[in-house]
Amino acid sequence: MPDHNGSTHFPAEERPTTFDWRELPANEPAPPAQLTRHRLATMPAAEREAHDAARRAHHKQLVLSAPVVRHAVTRGRGMLAANRRLRPSERPFLEITGPAGTGKTVASLELERAVWRADLARNPVRGPDNRITVLSIAVPPAADLYAVVRTLAYATFPPEFVRDDEPLEVLAGPPLHVLNQAGVSMVVIDQAEHLAPSAAAAHAALHWLVDRLPTATFVYVTRAPAEQTASGPATTSSGRRLPSRVAAVPLTYGPDWQQLLATADSQLRLLDHTPGTLASLDRQLHQATGGLVGVLGPALRAAAADAVGTTEHVGWEALEHALLDS
Repeated sequence: MPDHNGSTHFPAEERPTTFDWRELPANEPAPPAQLTRHRLATMPAAEREAHDAARRAHHKQLVLSAPVVRHAVTRGRGMLAANRRLRPSERPFLEITGPAGTGKTVASLELERAVWRADLARNPVRGPDNRITVLSIAVPPAADLYAVVRTLAYATFPPEFVRDDEPLEVLAGPPLHVLNQAGVSMVVIDQAEHLAPSAAAAHAALHWLVDRLPTATFVYVTRAPAEQTASGPATTSSGRRLPSRVAAVPLTYGPDWQQLLATADSQLRLLDHTPGTLASLDRQLHQATGGLVGVLGPALRAAAADAVGTTEHVGWEALEHALLDS
């Protein structure tokens, strides 16, 4: 692969940010208790403020139980287990594909979370600081191989240790060494549609990366399937790789949409919220969001978090306001 010619600056605001899964508790924390107004009022002030803060944090992290989330977690974990028994050249990759707002990124994050916690449960003795179970990077627009490797370097090392003027092999060496030493099991490439669609170059870039991380199962999050863009490697230098696809689509009005709202309603921790409120707004919410969980989710999280200590309920007015602000 050709080296990068010349030096380009990677501005701080464009550097990728990744979630450090090592900070995640080994077990899913229990949601805050559902208290009555009387119980909350009788708490000491500090305890009451801590409970309100926990409720806001809980609401800000609500994940809508959309089919794409469940399917991605199930398929991804199953593929990871199966790939451990396959040679690197035989391992398929997972592709989460669909239009904007359909929940692709949320699905990939929940898959990452599930893989990390499963690894932590399976290897409790291994120190969390020594493991990189999952790595996720977002591809910058019109990316070539150098841009992808540079993103990988910034996701693996502090910025001061990364130089943007190094030849490709020099830039790639440290992050690939660290990831291989850590036995990274999953690499998630978000916004894979940004890969330069001069297909040969983009596929070659991904083949190059996949072949150098033989322990990893790759997940591509993209707006279009691999056969329509250069987002996924159909083959590598060592063999054939085929995709396992999870399609994210807007939800039609029906059982899946209603179940999603019922589940979300049950997760709210508000003093005056009437159970079933979201279900009673199912048609209005579907019309307002077009069935896009990527539109509903942020609005619901914002409305629920804002309701803590104020209205203590979420209704149409709050959701409509949050939708307009999103």
